[in-house]
Amino acid sequence: MFVFVIDSNSFPAARFSEIGTLANILAPTLTIGGIIGFLGMLIYGSLTLMNAGGNPDQIAKAWKIFTFAIFGLLIVIFAYLLTQLAGFITQINIPL
Repeated sequence: MFVFVIDSNSFPAARFSEIGTLANILAPTLTIGGIIGFLGMLIYGSLTLMNAGGNPDQIAKAWKIFTFAIFGLLIVIFAYLLTQLAGFITQINIPL
């Protein structure tokens, strides 16, 4: 009979004994990444609007960037709310 031992140094996935441990690492990382992405789009749109110089195409491009940033934020918020609702309905504690 053979016994195999998983070494956490050579197999990093062995460090995560439960999915909750992985979720506790990924959730804040993705949240911070989303905030940085949203703020980056707002700053890029603001710079585009300031540098438009009255050019209607550049102004339209800046407002499009703002619109996409807001839509992206709304999609993330609704995805979070939908996940929480699914967890509430199924009585599963989702660690987000």
